[in-house]
Amino acid sequence: MPPKTIPVDPNATPRASRRHARNTRSLPAASLDESPSRGNSQKTGGSRSHKADNIVYKTLLLKLPGVPEMQSFSESGSSTHSRAPGKDELDIKQSQQLHKVVPCPGIMHNLLRKLEESLKARRPPAGNDPFMFLLTIEGRCAHLPGRICSEHDTAHWVHSAILRPAIAVVQYLLNNNTVTQDFPNISSVGGSPPVPDSVMFKYSRDAHNAVLTIEFKTHRALGGDWTHAIHELLARAKNSDIPGAAAKFHWPDYEVTEFDKATKVLLQVWGQMRKWDANYAILSSYEYTYFLYKPELMSDTLYITDGFESDNSDLLPATVSFLALALGHYSPSDLGLPEPNIEHWNRASMVNFESTGLVPSTYPPSAQAVNVKRHR
Repeated sequence: MPPKTIPVDPNATPRASRRHARNTRSLPAASLDESPSRGNSQKTGGSRSHKADNIVYKTLLLKLPGVPEMQSFSESGSSTHSRAPGKDELDIKQSQQLHKVVPCPGIMHNLLRKLEESLKARRPPAGNDPFMFLLTIEGRCAHLPGRICSEHDTAHWVHSAILRPAIAVVQYLLNNNTVTQDFPNISSVGGSPPVPDSVMFKYSRDAHNAVLTIEFKTHRALGGDWTHAIHELLARAKNSDIPGAAAKFHWPDYEVTEFDKATKVLLQVWGQMRKWDANYAILSSYEYTYFLYKPELMSDTLYITDGFESDNSDLLPATVSFLALALGHYSPSDLGLPEPNIEHWNRASMVNFESTGLVPSTYPPSAQAVNVKRHR
């Protein structure tokens, strides 16, 4: 029986890193006639054989010839932690608190296919179209720091190599003039916490036009506890035969003062999405980029994708398709997400919380474990 899919509001808008010590300030140009090589970290379904006839998609698939050197954990200069959540993140009414985290490795497959179809349907851009330069390796990497030592360096790389070219393609999809069009656009914001590093606005910079939040972290801040918890969660989902198996997120009590890194990050991103009323978020250290989705009709649920590594040729197309989704060019139903499943949450795992945040005993069970339980 096919899994239930999540309800969609019809009124809603629509391993350790490869630390190459390679200075990418002067990167060799790549010809558009070259076949783009594939990253090994995120395999996506579907044939690639017919993508060469679309110049935009082919350019999106070009892999950068190197990645910036990541400062080692033993060196000083970059943060190893995320800040503890403040009152603004924690003071959320119970009905809007995060309670279910659904790991969904591979959910970007459908969007990548939709993006390819959309680009095929568009008139090919002229060879001298200014926006095409933003997609080239020269346009994405010019004058960037050769080493990531701080969150500012991370932001420079993510904006230049991922977000700026992605928003240009989205404007092209929406038939906007990519040179003079102001919106949709990505901008920094201010105000009271929780404040995301950037927000994508649809029509204007008014708060009600915010559709997606963006949070940057150093590779060190998004390592350690975060990597262990989230990668284990995603790995368990890959080995489970329960579609939509969700992990329990135990919302912290006010007196709690100690949080692991995964809890801090999830509370921060969730708080930002709540404050800006955004159903979409991007979390990136440039080393890894995650896409997160909060369904309109599920006030306590967050879906999270695999982390796309920086040398993955699907990273830029995935970003383009996710931005287009947040802007309503695609529908949430295009993701084909399963409805959250919590049948594997047994009484012991619901009562005996070891700490706040993700509860490991509620991670998706393996197919073998489920079969053993069924035959008892």
